[in-house]
Amino acid sequence: MATGRWTVLFRDSIAVILTRPELRPARSIREPPRSAIGELAEGLDAARQGAGDRAVGHLERALALDGTLVEAAYAMAELWARHDLRVSWGWVEYGQRIYPDPARVRAYHEMMRRDRSLRVGCRPPRRG
Repeated sequence: MATGRWTVLFRDSIAVILTRPELRPARSIREPPRSAIGELAEGLDAARQGAGDRAVGHLERALALDGTLVEAAYAMAELWARHDLRVSWGWVEYGQRIYPDPARVRAYHEMMRRDRSLRVGCRPPRRG
C-alpha cells in the first residue's frame, strides 16, 4: 500500500480487501452480513481495549448467531469474572456443555486463584 499501487476497498475485523486504484468499482461494495466469527472477533477486540459493555454485546450476538461458539462463552466468563462469579461460572458451564474440556475448567480456577481482583469489580457489563 505504501507504493500507492493498492487501496483499501473494504476492511472489517476479519478481512481487508485491496484493489488497484484503476480497478476500483464504480459503486461501493455491500457490507457482508454479520457472522458469528465476525462478532467474536469484534468482541475480543473490545475486551482487549477494556470496553466491557461493547464486548458483551458482540459476544452475545456471536452466540445468538452460533450457539456452539465455545470461545465466545469463555470470553464471557472472563469478562464477568470481575463482576459476578455466578454469571461467570454459568458461562464456563455453558462452554463445557458445548465442548467438555477439563483443562479449560482448571485454567478458569487457576485464573481465580491467581488474580484476587476477580470477585471485586466496578460496574458490571450490561446484560443483553
